[in-house]
Amino acid sequence: MPFEIIDHVVFYGSMAFSLGIGVYFGFWKKSHTSDGYLLANRQMKVIPITISMVASSISGITLLGYSGEVYVYGANIVWMCLSCVVASVIGGCMFVPVLTKLKSPNVFKYFELRFDRRTKILASCAYTLYVLFFSSVVAYAPAIAFSQVTAVHPQIVASLVCVVCVFYTSVGGFRAVVWTDVFQFFGIIAGVIVVAVLGIASVGGVGAVIEKASNGHRLNFKY
Repeated sequence: MPFEIIDHVVFYGSMAFSLGIGVYFGFWKKSHTSDGYLLANRQMKVIPITISMVASSISGITLLGYSGEVYVYGANIVWMCLSCVVASVIGGCMFVPVLTKLKSPNVFKYFELRFDRRTKILASCAYTLYVLFFSSVVAYAPAIAFSQVTAVHPQIVASLVCVVCVFYTSVGGFRAVVWTDVFQFFGIIAGVIVVAVLGIASVGGVGAVIEKASNGHRLNFKY
């Protein structure tokens, strides 16, 4: 189904709003210190930080890839999701308190304090490579889906999204990133709810969805 006017308004409006957040924190609420720019003077509240962290872990791979995974192979991916919850709890209880106590700006600084500078550089380089490759996939996957309904080349869409992200991150700093993530999080939740409601209604209700998923072996948790 091709994009309609409302679809363009939502997409480009979200891009403009994200840019606006970067401009606001970059010029009107500008941080004048490195601690304010990188860490928001350590004064951000728990709720927006939590929402930002959740939103940062959600991408086009999550929304498109996981649904495709369940459609093809069944719901086994739920075990990976549960393992992520366990890993998050362990990390939050064991590692975050240490970094908080040390007031370390990142885990790489902890590596330097705990081991040496070479370990810090090695871990930093490895993570940089990971982010470069992962971000490329994250940007290109939804761009392909977008191009299917707009006829816009995926590279153009991916470039536009990357430019917007780089702009509000570099101009607005940490606070712009957090509040942009909060905005995008609620946009993602709203979109998922709308798709779920319309999808369920189109097949005749929740019971019909469960029946079709069961008949198609999509609720297989064994292998």
